[in-house]
Amino acid sequence: MNFLEERIVKDGVVKAGNILKVDSFLNHQMDVRLFRQMGEEFKRRFADKSINKILTIEASGIGIAIEKGFQPGGAKIHEMGYPLESLAIVESMDDATGTVVFRPQP
Repeated sequence: MNFLEERIVKDGVVKAGNILKVDSFLNHQMDVRLFRQMGEEFKRRFADKSINKILTIEASGIGIAIEKGFQPGGAKIHEMGYPLESLAIVESMDDATGTVVFRPQP
């Protein structure tokens, strides 16, 4: 995933204790296009495997789950009985711009 390595070099910040912060594009501010690239790379690398779960070590995995919900595989995830939910319910997403509009909370 050279594109991810390049993005980390470009926008990652190394803090004291060699802590790498990538929250400007992976956590607090999610780059939807980057998630889409990562999803396509996962799909390519694991095309011959029977993958039914993706686990993350942090809540930032919600970005990947939201993106997956917009891909054709999202319907299959729902059909298999796995919930794909968030308190931040996506109302719409513009694939061209990566703009996500969240449904207002009641």
